[in-house]
Amino acid sequence: MSAPVQLYPHKSGDLWAGLSSVAIRVDGVPLDLTGAVVQMQFKRFPTDAVAALPLTSAGETPGILIAEDATEGTFSVTPRVVGLLPGRYFWDIQVTREGQPVTYAAGTWQITLDVTK
Repeated sequence: MSAPVQLYPHKSGDLWAGLSSVAIRVDGVPLDLTGAVVQMQFKRFPTDAVAALPLTSAGETPGILIAEDATEGTFSVTPRVVGLLPGRYFWDIQVTREGQPVTYAAGTWQITLDVTK
């Protein structure tokens, strides 16, 4: 399983470009995202009950957009101003299909202090 994602340090309060195209593959085959919910959450600590920045493909204003052809297994994360406090955040990407959640990628993201406000 893979969804290669690299997040570089980002300044708090600046526009983050998001992720233009993330492809999920299982044994080299695209994961069919038809009817799936994709989530990406950022937390200060993995044990936090509430995400500091929750993104999802569900709802009226999704922060994650599944490709028009969901069988390609690709999605994007929309750009946004990230107002997280400086520090290290843990993140993961989880796909729920037919009620079964699976985590396909995870890592950390460093948010740094911006001088200009």
